[in-house]
Amino acid sequence: MPLWDPCSIPGVVVDKTGVELGTETPDFVGMPLTDAKTCGWSASNYDLVVYSTHLMPNDIQGNPHFRDIRSVVVANRPALMFGDDFVATNSRSCNLAFPIYQGATLVSLVTTPSTRAPKEDACVTLTRDAAFLVDELPR
Repeated sequence: MPLWDPCSIPGVVVDKTGVELGTETPDFVGMPLTDAKTCGWSASNYDLVVYSTHLMPNDIQGNPHFRDIRSVVVANRPALMFGDDFVATNSRSCNLAFPIYQGATLVSLVTTPSTRAPKEDACVTLTRDAAFLVDELPR
């Protein structure tokens, strides 16, 4: 089954998040996930990436690179929230995995490397941005 294209999220929806619409990058390089289809956007202090994958929730829970996994609800939609080991030591990341028909859609936020702590926790920013995107994600 072909993967859903995350770049198909309408620009008018992406524009509601904190990213710059003109920075859309298909096949954005982020977490090294096999066979994932990605689309990413950038803001002044973070990148937001949507991954279309065949991963199942147990794949996420069993991945040794994913940590602090917990169940959350974003805009009335259940998801797994977790950190990962793929970011530089001077960056922060947060990820959400939404179960869908083909596996999971991941929405990931990575802060721009900095020697100063970000003004807001990465998971707070991600939850706010993902709430705008949730209705456009497959089920």
